[in-house]
Amino acid sequence: IRRLLHPRGRQDARADHPAGHPWLHVPAVAWGALIEFAGWICPLTPWEQSLRQLAGERGYSGGFVEHYLFPVLYPEGLTRDVQIALGLVVLTVNVIAYSLIVRRRAYLRASNKPEGNN
Repeated sequence: IRRLLHPRGRQDARADHPAGHPWLHVPAVAWGALIEFAGWICPLTPWEQSLRQLAGERGYSGGFVEHYLFPVLYPEGLTRDVQIALGLVVLTVNVIAYSLIVRRRAYLRASNKPEGNN
């Protein structure tokens, strides 16, 4: 539906999709997986905390995801094993998606080759 409703038409909508820009999407996915696998806090969280304090607000403990998303998305008592499983899900979904995209593009290129003059 998004492609059909896109103001510049279907071709441009496809180009605007994250899969159309793997050089942007793949590093973002890798970064998110690394943060989960390593158990790190995103470096933007301390920055957010300092900006909150400068604005006179009280900060919060833990990271952004812990504070805003865990209560909504994750069950109580998230363990290290669950974090690793989430990272594996992110990687698996993206490997499958990009494999399908690469295969589809290869197929489209092969089917669009002009036939030789025999």
